[in-house]
Amino acid sequence: MKDQLQLHEIVWYLPYGLQIKILNHKSDYVGIEYAKVNGYYFIADQLHVTYEGGSTGKDVSIFRPVLRPLSDLEREITTIRGENIVPIEWMEDFYDTHNFHDQCRQLMDDNRWLNHLDYLVVQHLFEWHFDVRDLIGRNLAVSIYSINK
Repeated sequence: MKDQLQLHEIVWYLPYGLQIKILNHKSDYVGIEYAKVNGYYFIADQLHVTYEGGSTGKDVSIFRPVLRPLSDLEREITTIRGENIVPIEWMEDFYDTHNFHDQCRQLMDDNRWLNHLDYLVVQHLFEWHFDVRDLIGRNLAVSIYSINK
């Protein structure tokens, strides 16, 4: 069975202005390549999203969320609130520990890291559009660095 994007994999990003790349934008009468999701619905069991500038929804198979790779945990990013932060440093401050960086790196290397983080931290990772479910690696999302600025 083909790996396909599911609602449970993107629902956590939706309250935070999730951007999508529309794969068939050239053949679409609207012609929008990147848009912000503003809702979703199902036809039978197939997920569709609605987006700003579009008059109808798109089937999940013809869009990809735009996400940040986990390597950005160590880079300065601009949040949707306009704050410039280094996420790993924010987490260290949140946990008030100086070895959190090493702990997080070890957990990331073991693919167990999400199970060990506080819910508030995980919620922030979704808000900051981090690819916490390896959607980019599974070709179900695109990296923020692959889009044309």
